[in-house]
Amino acid sequence: MTPLLTPAAARGLDAELIDKQGLPGAVLMETAGRGVVAAIAGWWRQVTGAEQPPGRVVVLAGGGNNGGDGCVIARILHLRGVDVRLIVAADGDRLTAETRLFLDAALAAGVSLDHMGAALDATARARLEAALRGASLVVDALHGIGPTEQLRSPLADWVTALATPARPPVVAVDVPAGVHAQTGEALVPTPVRAALTACMIAPKTGLALGAGREAAGALAVVDIGVHPRRVEAESSALLARTADWRDHALGADELGHKGTHGRLLIVGGAPGTSGAGLLSASAALAAGAGLVSLAVPAALRPALEGQLPDVMLQDRDSLSAAALGDGASAPAVVDAWVIGPGMGVDKAAALAFAGALRRVVRAGCPAVIDADGLTLLAADGAPSPLPAGLVLTPHPGEAGRMLGWSTADVVADRLGAACALAERFAAVVVLKGARTLVVPPQGRWVLLDAPNAALAKAGSGDVLAGIIGARLAAGQGPAEAALGGVLEHAA
Repeated sequence: MTPLLTPAAARGLDAELIDKQGLPGAVLMETAGRGVVAAIAGWWRQVTGAEQPPGRVVVLAGGGNNGGDGCVIARILHLRGVDVRLIVAADGDRLTAETRLFLDAALAAGVSLDHMGAALDATARARLEAALRGASLVVDALHGIGPTEQLRSPLADWVTALATPARPPVVAVDVPAGVHAQTGEALVPTPVRAALTACMIAPKTGLALGAGREAAGALAVVDIGVHPRRVEAESSALLARTADWRDHALGADELGHKGTHGRLLIVGGAPGTSGAGLLSASAALAAGAGLVSLAVPAALRPALEGQLPDVMLQDRDSLSAAALGDGASAPAVVDAWVIGPGMGVDKAAALAFAGALRRVVRAGCPAVIDADGLTLLAADGAPSPLPAGLVLTPHPGEAGRMLGWSTADVVADRLGAACALAERFAAVVVLKGARTLVVPPQGRWVLLDAPNAALAKAGSGDVLAGIIGARLAAGQGPAEAALGGVLEHAA
């Protein structure tokens, strides 16, 4: 999995190279620019088979250090025989010292400077259009990780001009122009959509979230000399892909037996939605659980008998008795629970839900709460005490009900919603979607960057709940079970 950094953490690591290793900022800028050129060459070779862009490359640079990286890129490409046109979207007196140094070096090397100035007036726009005409590639070095508020003119004008459709492919330096490097928020109505983003040290968190993920395109990491252990230590999040599931496969004890492979009790299924419980139970078995029981309303048992011969059926009534304080009904011996798939939200289901939670707390078992269980949890607020080792698996609509947010608000701030749920319920939250988030109450969050339309159908969530439940029953901790389950489900 790829570590992600906040902008503040990236700046801190950058400062360590300068302060502790004594490397001047200009050395880091030269290293960064050369690294971006190498990333462009590797990506271009992969996409086209050619060693470098055959036509003109336009480098659009700002006045900050990101623009300095752009000046280095322009110089190195020019020295490799590429036709480079440099446009600096800043006034000369607003350049940082390093950017001025490398602008002068680029000009001395023979790079064509088509324009310099902050205002995108008619003359500047004409020069931009002329440079872009016939270009094979554009390098976006306008602002990098700095901006945190909505962009204003003149910078916003340059971003909008570059984001116009039908532009040549764009390689962004660190962050596409118009994107908040930490949150992924769009800082202009239409950010630049890059084909490739070359990230200094590591990708920034905003490239995994919201508009940032759509704008970033492919990601390449540029090594400027930070030790991987320092990146890992400062990383606040991880970007996962489907292939990572092999590193999180659930191992099996070859000398074990059904009891040691995990005993799971699933509370799910009601008239009209019995398939949800069956899907969850069959997924748990496939994921490695040794013993799976399914608790359903008594009236439903005759219809389900024999549908899954390797799943034991139980009456849900005993859970209702537990909710009413009937101590005579001892809890089943299980290692983990899944509560909610298709169980309904009527009064009988609510009583069974309360009884299940009471038993989970009494036994000290981990549990997954999914689907209707989340709706019942939202109706109760946060009943006390809540079980330890809890995994919640909402989709955005369920997350909204639990937080009192609209679904649109959750979709607009998926990470914020997942973090709020994790804090409120002291639980690991799996916020499902095309890019599922796994957020623990403390520690690094993970985004699975694996959109997959095959999972966009009813029943997928029930399967995921069963997989996570099997991992909990096998002894994995809630965060590892949730992450491993999400990866295995995607694979």
